[in-house]
Amino acid sequence: MSNPLRTFYDHSRHKLKIDQLDTHLDVLAPYLYRIEFTASDLDIGAEKLIGQYAEFSLYAHPSTRPVMSWDEPKPPKPLRTLYGRITGCQRLSGSVDEARYEVTLQPRLAFHYRRSG
Repeated sequence: MSNPLRTFYDHSRHKLKIDQLDTHLDVLAPYLYRIEFTASDLDIGAEKLIGQYAEFSLYAHPSTRPVMSWDEPKPPKPLRTLYGRITGCQRLSGSVDEARYEVTLQPRLAFHYRRSG
């Protein structure tokens, strides 16, 4: 009897605002992003996230150009989307109503290499 995996949470509708991003992108080197976020769940276990597929999209800063009433607003397109697996997860801090976490996003091959190595 197989139990299909259910989505732990789906926050694809949420957007993260990054004030500063200092990274070097090299086509020959695999990427590694550490992403900090907050959640109302105070006890997300690493085993729930590690190995999960993830997408991380980078968007330009929103335009300050006024939108006319006859203009149909268009959803912004990402400048770049990174696809990979969560290879690390840790809880950084917590309070009564929320916890702060950090996850590491790496290419899918990095995840397979870690599992077989």
